[in-house]
Amino acid sequence: MEWFLRRWLGAGWLVEARVAESYGELAQLLGSGGADIGWTPPLVGARVEALGGRVLVRVVRGGATTFRAAIVGARRRPVEPRALRGLRAAWVDRESTAGYLLPRAWVRSAGADPDRVFASEAFAGTHQAALQMVLDDRADLTGVFAAAASAPAYTALDDLPASDRARLNIVGYTMEARTT
Repeated sequence: MEWFLRRWLGAGWLVEARVAESYGELAQLLGSGGADIGWTPPLVGARVEALGGRVLVRVVRGGATTFRAAIVGARRRPVEPRALRGLRAAWVDRESTAGYLLPRAWVRSAGADPDRVFASEAFAGTHQAALQMVLDDRADLTGVFAAAASAPAYTALDDLPASDRARLNIVGYTMEARTT
């Protein structure tokens, strides 16, 4: 990222890039002036925009400005939307739209209370780490980024090796949300 910004801004600019530890930290850095520019997930971007921040780039994937989450489980243990009680969930971050908020809304739409239905919930920090928890049998399901229904098919599973993808199953898709 530093290389890109230096090239884009020109040689005379001092550029320091850092990776926030969480989406909450990213929102705090952008809101407090601790960072001048950031690549944000949708919820953080909307929050910063509501506080007067300006969107410089809006994500458009496959012609769509919306996305959804894929609910993913292991093939070895099929997950049924109406039978979630006692399962272990791996989420990305409490402020991740595709990795937490949309999947929890999906759980509610299946008639369950996401605060009561799971045996455990863990936060992995990234979509890939949440998928790895399912692959390692440390979780039964997760939610990850998926392209809008109108866009070319793509999910975070596509970034995995074929052997890992073959061990996972998409249980369902959530409603769509707007990109930032």
